[in-house]
Amino acid sequence: MQKTYITALAALVLGCFAASAAPVDNCGFEKVPRDALVALHESRGKPFTAGAVFVNGKYLKPPYVVSRYGTAIVINGHQVTGQLIPWSKFTGARVASAARSASDMDDPSSAYQSEAGGSAGKYEEAKSLDELFEDDPGTSGAPAAPQAGAAPADTSDDDDDALDDLFGDDPPKPKAQPKPKPRPAPRAQPSAVARAAQDSDPATPPEKFEHNARTKQLLETIDKQRTMIDRTLRANHFYFFSPRYASVGGNLRTLGSIAEKLPDAMKDSTSPDDLFARMRKSGLGFVSMEVCTDLYVNRLTFPAIYELRNRIREEISRQKALTSEVSY
Repeated sequence: MQKTYITALAALVLGCFAASAAPVDNCGFEKVPRDALVALHESRGKPFTAGAVFVNGKYLKPPYVVSRYGTAIVINGHQVTGQLIPWSKFTGARVASAARSASDMDDPSSAYQSEAGGSAGKYEEAKSLDELFEDDPGTSGAPAAPQAGAAPADTSDDDDDALDDLFGDDPPKPKAQPKPKPRPAPRAQPSAVARAAQDSDPATPPEKFEHNARTKQLLETIDKQRTMIDRTLRANHFYFFSPRYASVGGNLRTLGSIAEKLPDAMKDSTSPDDLFARMRKSGLGFVSMEVCTDLYVNRLTFPAIYELRNRIREEISRQKALTSEVSY
């Protein structure tokens, strides 16, 4: 028993390592732009052995690792969606935010309010051009005009000091230069980012990107989609992914029916139409002709579907046993 557990654990670790080391296959989906991958990176989930994933009719064996690859979703190195939110939406949200910030800086009312202390200020109270541009003794840097009857201020000593400073023999002391701050060590890039940089044109540097509130919200939306697919697969659901049709999914009960009927139908079918007719006869009419065409192309992989059938049978038996224990 312990040996079987260790073997299964080793297979799980090796399978996940192989999935992370292999390059991402876009499987016909829209490719993720390099700038999107560099800016948003790759968010990987934890491995698990549950559910079933078909990509373009090909069954992917577990363990599964569901990742957000920039703006798309990847399972075991196979891209299973296009860009859930186009990269242009992120750059557009950033440009719009920068434009709003620039308009706030260019708005004279903000500077006017800070100078006037929040009140109307002299710009609204002025009745003529003289009043508008007259010097304010309280705020201006120019000396205030002497009042009538007041004695003139003595500035002879100040003038002498200024001449001494101007024609003094001692050269002015140089100002101390601030010490340069050490640069932080560069962070290691994720493997997905490094692969994207190798595939792209090295003469074109990646675009600089800084998140704002809107782009963070867009990224959170994609992460929620990744979490949803991860959670449903862990609950023994299944998915058929392809760029040519909308994804098809279902729960454990439906997966049990597919696992029972599909391997024999794939083995005995002679054409996509024949496979489609066999699936309809088995009560699996929701499997479309497009899905059956992809399955027929991969019909020689039917032995792996038998393995899936055995695993799903064990899972259904386990859940029935748990249900019977709870009923007591």
